[in-house]
Amino acid sequence: MPRITAPTIAEHVARQETAILDAAADLFAERGVVGTEMADIAEAVGIARSSLYRYFPDKDHILLAWFERELDPVIEHCRAIVSGPGDVHRRLRRWLDFQLDFLSAPEHQLAPRVAREVGAVSPEVQRELGAGHARLYRTLSQLVVEVLEASDDPADRRRDAMLLTSMIGGLVQAAGQAVLDGTSTATAKRELRRAVAAVLGS
Repeated sequence: MPRITAPTIAEHVARQETAILDAAADLFAERGVVGTEMADIAEAVGIARSSLYRYFPDKDHILLAWFERELDPVIEHCRAIVSGPGDVHRRLRRWLDFQLDFLSAPEHQLAPRVAREVGAVSPEVQRELGAGHARLYRTLSQLVVEVLEASDDPADRRRDAMLLTSMIGGLVQAAGQAVLDGTSTATAKRELRRAVAAVLGS
């Protein structure tokens, strides 16, 4: 029976899961998902590998739990931007700026690496990761729809908002990668805004 290090079992489990996710994130960032084994994570946490399996069935599900922990506050912030003050163009710029600030923060450097290695995880976890990204981009889609509906040109209201959202998402990812490759965040933000304005014709 593992030693309980918290006032309640639930709190102990929560602490252990946090420790596992933190240790796994460090290892994934250093070695990649493919290069990290369950035994490595257990050793980093200071527990037996058999104990690790009590919390997660495999490293793919550890990755998924880390991703969801990271993504939930991002989505909440994006929802606040969508429903916040200012006209839609200002809110869209705030959404774009936030994405680049997030991607360029040192503590979030694992996200791009995970994106590059997503093909190495199980199909089930790939679907869950995709669903998480879809939740994030629904907030962008709301802004895109609002931009089109606010246009004076009736043709804009007939444009495919889902396609435009996907195109802008690709621009965000490209700009984020440029920041990771050395482009200044200010330059990436400026060029991303210009590119998105061109896509939307606004």
